[in-house]
Amino acid sequence: MSTAFSAAAKNLPPTLPNVVWALSAVFPPLKQPQLSSAAVSSHPFPGGRGAADKYLTHFQDMPEAWTVCDALLSSVTNTNTNNTNPSHLFFAAQTLHVKCREHACGIRQLPPDSLDSLRDGLIRHLRNLERHDGNGNVGGSNRALTTRLAMALSALAVQMSWETAPTDILRLAGLSAGEGGGISRATVLDLLSSLPEETDSRRLVLPDERTRDSYRGGLRAAAPQVLPYLDLCISERDTKSGNNDAVAVASLRCFSIWVRVVDMPSSLVATCLLLHRCFEALQDPDHSSSDFFEAAVDAVIGILRVYHHVNVDSNATDDALVRSMSSAVMALRPKFEAAMALAVQNTSAGGGFDGYCDQEDLLRGHCRIFTEMGESYMGLILNERDMGQMALVDLVLASSAIPDHEIASITLNFWYRFVHGLESLEPMSYRYARIDHYAPVVHRLLNICAKLLQYPEGEEDDISPDRMDDIRRDRYYVRDTVEDCCRVLGGNAVLNQVSISS
Repeated sequence: MSTAFSAAAKNLPPTLPNVVWALSAVFPPLKQPQLSSAAVSSHPFPGGRGAADKYLTHFQDMPEAWTVCDALLSSVTNTNTNNTNPSHLFFAAQTLHVKCREHACGIRQLPPDSLDSLRDGLIRHLRNLERHDGNGNVGGSNRALTTRLAMALSALAVQMSWETAPTDILRLAGLSAGEGGGISRATVLDLLSSLPEETDSRRLVLPDERTRDSYRGGLRAAAPQVLPYLDLCISERDTKSGNNDAVAVASLRCFSIWVRVVDMPSSLVATCLLLHRCFEALQDPDHSSSDFFEAAVDAVIGILRVYHHVNVDSNATDDALVRSMSSAVMALRPKFEAAMALAVQNTSAGGGFDGYCDQEDLLRGHCRIFTEMGESYMGLILNERDMGQMALVDLVLASSAIPDHEIASITLNFWYRFVHGLESLEPMSYRYARIDHYAPVVHRLLNICAKLLQYPEGEEDDISPDRMDDIRRDRYYVRDTVEDCCRVLGGNAVLNQVSISS
């Protein structure tokens, strides 16, 4: 096959008919292609599928790939995506994305004055694809394709230093189709998500890394316009698309990306309505098993991870974001305790924890948030100044007592860092004072660990091997937490406590 490839396929010119010929060998057409009869040969590709795959891989590095992929995507305008193999279109979009990321085999192949035309062409392809797929509905058949084109356009934006891209995209979103704009909210969210992700990607090869830093500054400057738009997508949704939940979830996921990648001022995050939307979802038990609830959990955790620098010596509790997050997380306690009571009641009645799926999702989400906040604000927890940090430690401790051992184990890393933090305090007198302060918490933690170490009631033979492996693994992690308690309270005290509890 390699001989056939080198003799015939490798020397085929990189033209649209030959590329479609190779694509048809790798991705057999679902329907007869609506290109001209001269565009697709009826003969098998020389060397078969393997040779066609090598030909396409070689083709992607060639300068001709720019125009061929543009022509392949333009076929949507003249035909219809239903009659064009989607894999062929995706290959074209993927090729453009790779070339926009590269420099030697990508952007450098083009004249600098042609980049504006390439950008406009990618936007045109996005519009054309939406017209052929219900205006770009989330979950439509072209969603993966439009997302890949959005990634290509975003990579190009960094390469050509198009720093006004976020605000220009928002302007396009506000235009009607008759005004030359008219891209859906789903595609706008794809673009707004891809811009920071491509900027942060190590696969984006730039001739000068200062371009990346400069572009991050442009994203930071656009944040005050982007965040209100994301909130608008959640509040109004996309009534034309019928995919309200999907648009809202995409908005929160986009928010999470901007929090993670773009160095936005904490004051901006603290005052944006998106933060309020997240905690609204977390307070609503009806959404606890939805993707929107999960996206809200991820967004809050993302904020806690990024904005975790707390300087307790500079009155950091006056920081707006710390105060907003603290009060909002503490407000989750009643919902958490109600769900916890139902789960404990069901478990005690022999129904098992799995009988309360909604409570499981809510408890898991809240447990993740409480634990992440505890880890992020560990400096506040260990500080001697009373800032209400004991309430946060109590929430993590309550999460450790969740009947589902897999959820409860989420908290174990917090307790490791908590003990390590106590042991690291200086001077020694201050360390012992803080250990004495938190000793009652550690004793309660030991009571919980003693229950987690117990095997389920009943005969061991009734437990499946996979379930027994999970139980033994969980007990191994809990054992480490007991060892951490020994370092704080002393071995004898811990042994006495565990023997009494069990």
